[in-house]
Amino acid sequence: MLSRMFSIVGRTFIQCDKALPSYLVLIPLVYLRYHFQDAWREARDLDSYLLRSLLAGAFSGTPDQLIENLVVELRSSRRFNLNEVFGVIRSANRSLELTEDRLWEMGYGSDNIHLLFNLWYREFHYTPTYRNNLPQVDHIFPQSVLRKVKQRNPSTGRMDMMRYREQDRNQLANCMLLTAQENGAGGKWDTPPDQWFVGERAIDSYLSIHLIPPDPALWKLERFEDFVAERKKLIAEKFRSLLVSTDRQAPINVTPIVQLSSDRRKTMARLIDAGLVPEQSRLILRYRGQEFIGRARRDGIELTDGVVYSPSAAATRCYAEVGSTRPTENGWVVWRNTEGRSLNDLFNQLQPAPPIDDLLEQLQPGPTIDDL
Repeated sequence: MLSRMFSIVGRTFIQCDKALPSYLVLIPLVYLRYHFQDAWREARDLDSYLLRSLLAGAFSGTPDQLIENLVVELRSSRRFNLNEVFGVIRSANRSLELTEDRLWEMGYGSDNIHLLFNLWYREFHYTPTYRNNLPQVDHIFPQSVLRKVKQRNPSTGRMDMMRYREQDRNQLANCMLLTAQENGAGGKWDTPPDQWFVGERAIDSYLSIHLIPPDPALWKLERFEDFVAERKKLIAEKFRSLLVSTDRQAPINVTPIVQLSSDRRKTMARLIDAGLVPEQSRLILRYRGQEFIGRARRDGIELTDGVVYSPSAAATRCYAEVGSTRPTENGWVVWRNTEGRSLNDLFNQLQPAPPIDDLLEQLQPGPTIDDL
């Protein structure tokens, strides 16, 4: 039963068990699925429940009583209602809000970093056949380099005291996600950022995927602290929709996540239903002087191999045909109709979206093993 539950959960933003800091959050869902199958089939907002509960650590510590209370609520109501479930969690004095302080705790080796990166890096392949091919969390400024930076020892006056301690080296703002190939032999490894972000890795689209400040001067070792400060701003902006003010403990100018529904998400089906992209119409991607053709389908973009991919997975598939090892791309930006308009531009015609929609777009399933 748990394996069946995880396969369903995997259809949200969680692609692997590394992204589950605690399996305890699944117990109420297992109960609902087993005892009330009709209610399970009709359940909505499971992604919101998982996202808020896991990021805020609602099931940390000893949550036995909380789990029992949730089971009682589900048994009584015979349905999954997000507001009611969140009410039970809050009545147990457990927070569902993500503060910046908690966000910055999600550094290298933390329980939540893969959960956060599942949201951040939606096009990375988190379920390879061979486990050693899993994406790897890497230090942008290598630990070996930072350990060599010394400062004056106030006790002796000598320059022999390590400047950057473990918490400095392992902080979230110094972490990025790389493919096993990128971080393997001959890959980044201990390469400092000013030597890593070159060529294709220095273009805007690659830097934006990793939220790297674009000023090359910040990639120098002597600017490490400035780099961290600037990257924190980019990370905080990306997850602004989930953050609350540490002063007010209230959402920062965003639509509450409990008001979201799946019909606001970015999908090809919505573009087709709105008449903005005719089904099976030609879509064009240009890269390295080559032109690739896809066909608009309700569940993605069909390439010449007859397989339907997500827009982003279709883009990286085309890139691979010209020898690129680039692991990710925003397919909504690079695929265009015959008039030259991007899918993203067309989607923006539908209706103004609240800031949280940018994050929920990332909760769509990523590429599967068949996509690669």
